[in-house]
Amino acid sequence: MPTSIETIEADDLISASRTDINNNFDSLNTNKIETSVIDTDNTLAANSDSKIPSQKAVKAYVDSGGNVNASETTKGIVEEANDSEVTAGTATGATGAKLVVTPAKLATRLATLTSSITSSILTLWRSASNTLVHSNDTSRETPNATYAYIKMKECLISGDFASVRIKFTLANPYNAVVVYGKIYKNGVAIGTEQNAGVALSEDFTNIVAGDLIQIYAKTAGGGDGTQRAVLTNMRFYYDETITHIVIRELTTALPITEVDNNITNQDP
Repeated sequence: MPTSIETIEADDLISASRTDINNNFDSLNTNKIETSVIDTDNTLAANSDSKIPSQKAVKAYVDSGGNVNASETTKGIVEEANDSEVTAGTATGATGAKLVVTPAKLATRLATLTSSITSSILTLWRSASNTLVHSNDTSRETPNATYAYIKMKECLISGDFASVRIKFTLANPYNAVVVYGKIYKNGVAIGTEQNAGVALSEDFTNIVAGDLIQIYAKTAGGGDGTQRAVLTNMRFYYDETITHIVIRELTTALPITEVDNNITNQDP
């Protein structure tokens, strides 16, 4: 049976023309599309095997997403998250669909996060207390005929301190001549002059990595070899706590056991 319409020529016999006409009707009945089966509903709600959607209906259906928003149990529409949404942990995008992260963006954000965690995972806070953390107990002494301070003790700081308590013992065991001591930072006096005594103590703030904390001492003069300032037991007291984890501030700071790696003795 022909699948196309045949033309009836002027010189065709009646019998041939009749055959062509019949064939043409058969072809038309076989290949035509009834308008009643064309579906223009752009939601395709009929969900039918006997309906044919129009081009316009199909395009509108695709343009609108053609499905419900995805959920943990339902497949559907999703939206790609932007950088700020990834950082904020946003669940739903501007379209109302759930957000997804592409592998490329995830790799970038993970690299940034890893760098941030590596550089600032914890914020440590060191504050003055009566907890002994570091000792520089060796005895050093000096006779001083010029009444000028002589550097006796020195410690290199390799951490930052909000505040720290420094104690030392200063004496003249040889006679009753008065001796004096004073705490310095980087060669500049920051403490008050103190006379001989047991466990002289003073609190300081803003001590940072790279600072040199020193104690200078002198006698009241004379220089006959018996007048000596004897300095021992330079000690650092402070509590160290964790106050932040990454960017999260803790309601209550966590105390930690200090490992003596923030101060190094390097006496002159």
